[in-house]
Amino acid sequence: MVDLIVMVDLNRREHLINISLNLFNQYGYHGVGIDLILKDAKVSKKTMYKYFRSKQELIVAVLEKQDSLLRSQLINEVDDSEKVALAYLEKVFHVFGSLMKDNNFYGCMFVSAVSEYPEVTSPIRDISQQFKASLHDYILDLCKKSQLKTPQLVAAELSMLIDGAVAIAQVTPKTDASSTLQRAANNIIASYQVA
Repeated sequence: MVDLIVMVDLNRREHLINISLNLFNQYGYHGVGIDLILKDAKVSKKTMYKYFRSKQELIVAVLEKQDSLLRSQLINEVDDSEKVALAYLEKVFHVFGSLMKDNNFYGCMFVSAVSEYPEVTSPIRDISQQFKASLHDYILDLCKKSQLKTPQLVAAELSMLIDGAVAIAQVTPKTDASSTLQRAANNIIASYQVA
């Protein structure tokens, strides 16, 4: 019986996170009030505050979920590519390109979170920085495995390229930032390959 109660609690908590993730992604963090979340999730305020003591705590949980979703997508799609490190690296840009083409793409939730909650000492900023650092580390690891010259420099350039492409796709969705990202990434990678 206790296991069933725990499962119901986890399902409700997860449901709140999923509803909030979609709302925050589309309308921003300040643009979504608790009442809208409660309405869309069809839960009471009491239930909401059972799982999250504040909106900030909910935002952190949403960002953790987004981090997990993006990591899973990268791991699943990149690891399914050819068993060559360089193919893994190229696949990363295909994943981000696909995300930018999605109808539910509204930009980077982590950048949006930091812009709306700019406090330097904030769990929202912390998790956003952790995500960006882990993505950079992932790309750096692939650069090293691909035996590219100066992998730290390549990883920095490729990480910045992703951030720039995501920002352009958010601000000017009519552009083909996805194809441009892939072409630019391929050019950078090619320029650092060992002859």
